[in-house]
Amino acid sequence: MAADLSAMRQPENVLVIPFIKKGDELKVAVFYRRHSDYCQFVAGGLEDQESHLHAARREFFEETGQLRVIRILPLKIEAFIPKEEFVDFQDRPDIEAVHAVAFGFQLATPEFILSKEHYKVEWIPASEAAERLTFEFDREALRELLTRI
Repeated sequence: MAADLSAMRQPENVLVIPFIKKGDELKVAVFYRRHSDYCQFVAGGLEDQESHLHAARREFFEETGQLRVIRILPLKIEAFIPKEEFVDFQDRPDIEAVHAVAFGFQLATPEFILSKEHYKVEWIPASEAAERLTFEFDREALRELLTRI
């Protein structure tokens, strides 16, 4: 009998914007999903009873292999994303939307070991990232990050 994976996942999501700042230059890492044409930041759901910060750290490590974060900046932006955007919740009548919050993770080095979720990562200027990102929540979180650093 297969386990019900959606029972372990909360209707909560995190977004992590990896960035490197050197002087006035700010670059962010954008990721390209393997089985779609999405360009996005690191994202994922909360499991069991974990906090948003714990989920952000876990998702970041799972998708990048990176443990060295020199600064974590919790962002104030949040969103309620329709459940239809998430495979785990499409058949759940008790859930209407997934709550999402965002973090900026400042790194010292750009080295990643990509998970199988992504086929490519690019470090690009923040202004260029806004044009490439697929999701509005990613763009809005990026705008907030730029005003806070």
